[in-house]
Amino acid sequence: MHWHHVTVCAKHTEQLGTSSLSAECFYVIQTVKRGDSHVIVMTGSETAKTPFVLFGCDNDVWLFDPIHDSVACLMLHGETFSFEFMEENNQQIKIEWNCSLTKITELFLIIFNHDTQQTKGFSYPTNVLESLANVLAKAKNLKS
Repeated sequence: MHWHHVTVCAKHTEQLGTSSLSAECFYVIQTVKRGDSHVIVMTGSETAKTPFVLFGCDNDVWLFDPIHDSVACLMLHGETFSFEFMEENNQQIKIEWNCSLTKITELFLIIFNHDTQQTKGFSYPTNVLESLANVLAKAKNLKS
């Protein structure tokens, strides 16, 4: 992660508070970079009216909108990406999603990228993918 990105995230978190979606994203990225085996976080009502799910494993971090099966990659193979696709203030969150969740199999998280029109599988441990699928299903069933 570049130092500029760290300072931008820290300033953004300071302005919006620790319950902001970007603060949650930054937390999961840092947790994965520290070497935790995997992280799955479902945001609560303090972040947004509908839940988001953050998933981190093997130096990758993904943000999910489980209601619409939308996905954004925040970090891949340890390389973080800017949050330019997300606008957040104290009243709303706007996200320009560029990927969709196709499915979760026993071995793969399968993502369709709208920009490239390609489907790609990302391999993670079976038990981790099962946990992710359970959290996504739970989040999808929550009422706003």
